[in-house]
Amino acid sequence: MRILGQTTHHDASVCLLEDGNVLRFYKEERLNGVKRESPCILGLYKIYEEFGDTMDYIVGEADDPCVPEICKRLFPSAEVIDVKKYHHLCHASLAFYSSGFKEALTVVIDRNGSVTEEGTESETVFCCRYPNTFTTVYKNLSNQIDEKYNITAVYESATALIDQHPLESGKTMGLASYGRNKLAPSLFEDGIPIKEKFTTVHKDYMWGSIPGKHHTVVNRELHSRTTSDLNEDNYHIYADYAYQVQSETQQAVGDIIEKFDHLNIKNVCITGGYGLNVVANQYLTERFPWYNFFFEPLADDTGNSIGAALYLHHELTKSQDPFDFKDTMFHGKEYPIPKEYKTCELDFIVDSLRNDKSVAVFHKQAEAGPRALGNRSILFNPWNPDAKEIVNKIKKREWYRPFAAMVLDYEAPYLFNMGMHEVNDINCKYMTRSVTVRDPFLYGITHIDQTCRIQTIDYKHHLYRLLRSISSRIGYGVLLNTSFNLAGKPLVETLADAEKTFYNSDLDILWFPETKQFISKD
Repeated sequence: MRILGQTTHHDASVCLLEDGNVLRFYKEERLNGVKRESPCILGLYKIYEEFGDTMDYIVGEADDPCVPEICKRLFPSAEVIDVKKYHHLCHASLAFYSSGFKEALTVVIDRNGSVTEEGTESETVFCCRYPNTFTTVYKNLSNQIDEKYNITAVYESATALIDQHPLESGKTMGLASYGRNKLAPSLFEDGIPIKEKFTTVHKDYMWGSIPGKHHTVVNRELHSRTTSDLNEDNYHIYADYAYQVQSETQQAVGDIIEKFDHLNIKNVCITGGYGLNVVANQYLTERFPWYNFFFEPLADDTGNSIGAALYLHHELTKSQDPFDFKDTMFHGKEYPIPKEYKTCELDFIVDSLRNDKSVAVFHKQAEAGPRALGNRSILFNPWNPDAKEIVNKIKKREWYRPFAAMVLDYEAPYLFNMGMHEVNDINCKYMTRSVTVRDPFLYGITHIDQTCRIQTIDYKHHLYRLLRSISSRIGYGVLLNTSFNLAGKPLVETLADAEKTFYNSDLDILWFPETKQFISKD
């Protein structure tokens, strides 16, 4: 049975599920080069080119009217099921089935979910059980237009203050660590945002290629005192507010989870856009050490095409078979590498990294989510005191944003505050939580708050041998790892994308591990 899942929201994607396994996955922005592009038109055509009219079902959130028409034309044999009223259920489905848990609380923290007569979904908690039970035990409805704000909207208020797109809240997370706890009056009362503290701003923007209006919120007091011109001289006022927003929103999420401690369910899944907040995820693991947490790597709307397809599969089959989580990460198209580049052995790449050369990796299928996991990564020497400045210049991004690391799993406890039992934690394998850095000389990957988002690498990963070689030369197998893209652009998808990005930046080497080839500007 083939199920085609699709989502037409920002971060649109398509997923082909065959008998419960992901056969193909495409994120629209990777195909047309426009970040957060919507709807998933090119993705639908890619699926059709590869598989034709062989779908049994098409399921998704068909908000854009052109998508149902395209689906009807390309896949006339398929039964179409619209789940636009179940946005948070799609989030929860992917997180729960990916977690490996048979029972879990699944917490969806999102700015805008499904729109109902009562309001707009913002926070939802499901009690989930195999094969397909999703019982709603908590739901918060909000509406920014009527000044009923929610956790994610409050977080985006800090993003609006620094004049960034509301979905660029990762920048707020990076800036928050530069702030100070000034014990300002709380933005929440009994877990509900205090509407008098915010004002709604209607801003022109470009959502992908579709012009429109966006409703966001800002702190009333700060809005009158700031210019949105964030720089290294005035950043403290923005950072202090970002710190407060980070602290209070993560506490609010924790308070929601605490409401259901009496259910004695020890597994918790976190998803929705806020689920990508690795600082909050670290806070939750420390606040609730008795819970087993799973933080969905495709927590934003990217993963809803898979979530919708998985829910329908289990609804139809009642299958008890566990879902292979790895299927969600690398199931796009592979791009063959022509035999026309210079060849090299692994030692060449190791020596280049030791000599502070930047190495971009292009390997097989691209990562599905926003985190670079070694297939579309930029690698650099984390011991270099100037690593952040060098790589920020390459990527043309803001100075206050931190970098992640990839590290050999068995060496991670020596470099980071984590136990041996944590090295195989799926949350560390997929960069969904931060940890404290122990080594004082890892300048390139240590944020100002002494934390880092890490990816632990085991023997199955194609970069394992590289890190082993790094370890034998300098003592530890660890590298700065950031996404292979430039600021404002999506992760590179094709070989042509990789070459264009390489030549339009200060990158030193473009490496193809599978064929042992490389491109250098030397």
